Amino acid sequence: MSSPSSYPSAIALLAITQKLTALMDQENTLMKTHRPSQIKDIIDQKAALTEAYNGEMQSLQAAGGIKQITDAQLLRQLKQETDKFQNRLKKQHRLIQTAKDVSERMIKAIGNEVARQAQPVQNYGPKAQLKAQSQSSTPTPITLNQTI
Repeated sequence: MSSPSSYPSAIALLAITQKLTALMDQENTLMKTHRPSQIKDIIDQKAALTEAYNGEMQSLQAAGGIKQITDAQLLRQLKQETDKFQNRLKKQHRLIQTAKDVSERMIKAIGNEVARQAQPVQNYGPKAQLKAQSQSSTPTPITLNQTI
């Protein structure tokens, strides 16, 4: 059986995956607590780790791929960390999709309310005919908070 140090790319990949998983946990927590503006603080770190992850994956592929790793414990750890990371990605996808859906519904509701308020009430005149509508419509102001 080979020693774990025989697989530097796999060991580096394991460490990077653990760090990426921790960052995903941080991002998910920030999204759950409605603090998405603070995510920008970890974007650079995530980008660097993603680049390192891709580099280690390429190195591992160049060395024959994961099939070449004969250390069962290292393989088990890689599988566990990859599964954890995939679960965090799925969770984050759901959080982002939910936030997107809520934002879209809220914006649609605001637009519908603006349209409703912009339409004047139609009244009937003395001869049971609709009165002519005035063409001077006042604009409806909209204010949106950054927190959606």
